[in-house]
Amino acid sequence: MSNLKIQYCKSACAIFITFLTLSGCNSESSIEAKLRGSDNNSGVYDSEAPTTINEIVWKFRPSRQNDFMGSIVAGNSKAYIVDFRYRTLYAIDVQAGEEAWRWESDEEIGQPEYNDGAVYVGTQGGEFYSIDSASGNERWSFKGVERMVYTPAINGRTVYVSDAEGMRAIDIKTGQLNWSFIVDGPSAGVTVDGNVLYFATKNYLFSVNKDTGKELWRTGIKYSRIGQPKAPVLLGNDIYINSMSEIYRVDKNTGQIIWSKEVSGIMNSAVAASNGKIFFGVWGGAAIDDFKSGYIKSIATDDGAALWEFKLNKGTGSSPSVSGDNVYIGDWSGTLFALDSNTGEALWDFKGIGAISGAPAIFGGSIIIGGDEGVFRLK
Repeated sequence: MSNLKIQYCKSACAIFITFLTLSGCNSESSIEAKLRGSDNNSGVYDSEAPTTINEIVWKFRPSRQNDFMGSIVAGNSKAYIVDFRYRTLYAIDVQAGEEAWRWESDEEIGQPEYNDGAVYVGTQGGEFYSIDSASGNERWSFKGVERMVYTPAINGRTVYVSDAEGMRAIDIKTGQLNWSFIVDGPSAGVTVDGNVLYFATKNYLFSVNKDTGKELWRTGIKYSRIGQPKAPVLLGNDIYINSMSEIYRVDKNTGQIIWSKEVSGIMNSAVAASNGKIFFGVWGGAAIDDFKSGYIKSIATDDGAALWEFKLNKGTGSSPSVSGDNVYIGDWSGTLFALDSNTGEALWDFKGIGAISGAPAIFGGSIIIGGDEGVFRLK
């Protein structure tokens, strides 16, 4: 081979290796972790989660008394979580674990969502914001929601906001109101499917046209004990929705209830669903003020039949997250658990996070989770 050809090969290899190195360094900039994993609120993440925990990649704790009760969302190389004690939204660099920026409010802040370079979040004061994910500066604000804004959902050019009166549709670029749907009380999350929105209040599960806000159907659901229904989970042609004591399977096209099941204990968060199974965490039993006992349970999507249950160290308000054949949940003892989703067998646990109320976010082969002791990235 001539010297010219050898030199060319060396140069090409050097360029290729440099490309791979840079791609690896920047690979996380394009990864997103939506709330509940996907638009259907199933709790299923596409990213592969670690099979064992070998290291704490980083720990973020800006003060000694933080209250990271919500769930993590991620995008644009940052993880976003609310400190409810200090009414602050933090953006954390996902590689370094350092603060990128913070956004503060005089009011309580709701659960954020990330989409295409912006973070969307509302406050108890009735305002809803679009915040630039790179700088932390406000892009626009909308003043007209009713008290606490629950989890928003984003589809196309619209962000759908659940508040204390029902549902609002807001233009994602301008912050202008498209329509409002006023109902009998607060709605706690929304799921988008094609041209249809699904959301629930304490008395009804609603289906409405996402472009016009026109009601398509409503189905009465039982409001019992305490709390209100959570964000609907869409799986195939069915919706799975839970209050704090019941789970319903509903036909998404007609609103007909296929089955309902009352559970033992209190469900403080939304269920997850994958591969014919529903997963949910509970605290208490016969006594609803029993915070010390907790379980993660699984039932069949077909008929609600019990499949397995696993006793946690304490009660839980965390929604389960699913990756592959594993399911993950945290509890109020500060322990994160990984279980086989088919059998309920414990695979591993990690202690020391502080009381966990949010869902684990699965991101780039790792888990990011918040608790009383801070925000952790585990791998």
